[in-house]
Amino acid sequence: MKTRQECVRILGGELVSRVEGVLSAKEINKATIDRVLDYLALHQLAFPYFDIDALSMNLCNNLSESINFNGVVASIKSLMFDNAYAYSNGKKVIVNTTALKYLLPAEQFNVLLDSVIRHELDHIATTRNIKVDKETYKKLITRNILAKKNLFGQTINMHGDNFRDYVNKVANKEFEVDVIVDGTKIRTNADKLVLRRSGVRGTQGDLDVKRIMGSVSLNEGITAYKMKKLDRLAGHGGIMCQTAYILGEEIAGHIARTIGEEEFIARQIAGDFVGMAERYKEITGKSIKQMRRVFCVNGGNKSENEALI
Repeated sequence: MKTRQECVRILGGELVSRVEGVLSAKEINKATIDRVLDYLALHQLAFPYFDIDALSMNLCNNLSESINFNGVVASIKSLMFDNAYAYSNGKKVIVNTTALKYLLPAEQFNVLLDSVIRHELDHIATTRNIKVDKETYKKLITRNILAKKNLFGQTINMHGDNFRDYVNKVANKEFEVDVIVDGTKIRTNADKLVLRRSGVRGTQGDLDVKRIMGSVSLNEGITAYKMKKLDRLAGHGGIMCQTAYILGEEIAGHIARTIGEEEFIARQIAGDFVGMAERYKEITGKSIKQMRRVFCVNGGNKSENEALI
């Protein structure tokens, strides 16, 4: 981890003090604040062309409590059944590495822990909660439906409605969901239609977010790609820093090299996965079939989802 002095040198004393002030006011502990500063400093070094002030305040506003470490029993259960070293819901981080502290050498354990926490903090830093009115909501639904068709050849069953009537019906019926969440978990009280990053999930799965860019898998791959850079800047690497999102990380790297890393990361931070895919197709001229393979989009066939670029 970066020391506070190193973070001040990289981020500036004013930003460090502001981060500490916002988080301390929420009664978030010093250990968590140190982790946040470490993530932000390394992010600034890895991607200096982004507005670190905006990213910092978004993370601070979203983070609601100190990092929570599950006990030995709970962490073992999560590792065994969920295969999750940690997880976040856009507001907090839960870490499941406690049991590993007794199995790994201290140096390896600390490298793993640093990498895992940075990964989850990135999810919180790139989570956006945006209130929208009904007309904006309908435009977002329309954009996603058209993107699915134009980019991946996927259509929906409108049950006899024309396109405009279908969009109106969806928006009117399900408009109790008025929050777009760009994070790893859907956080809304509604249990039907939700907007998630750039994808739309419908009541019958006809607009399943997992079948369009903006899926959890792609976003996890992008975060894994970013964290590899942060880990290297921290002097870490190797198996302790390898996530389970190997395919997603390879796809993310390919897209970044194609459209340019600055635009690639900017679109992820903005939650613009539709724009990311549109830009990729514009540059490469790939067919719908090729786009489906690159973005692992299909009708639910697991083996095809695992195809490499």
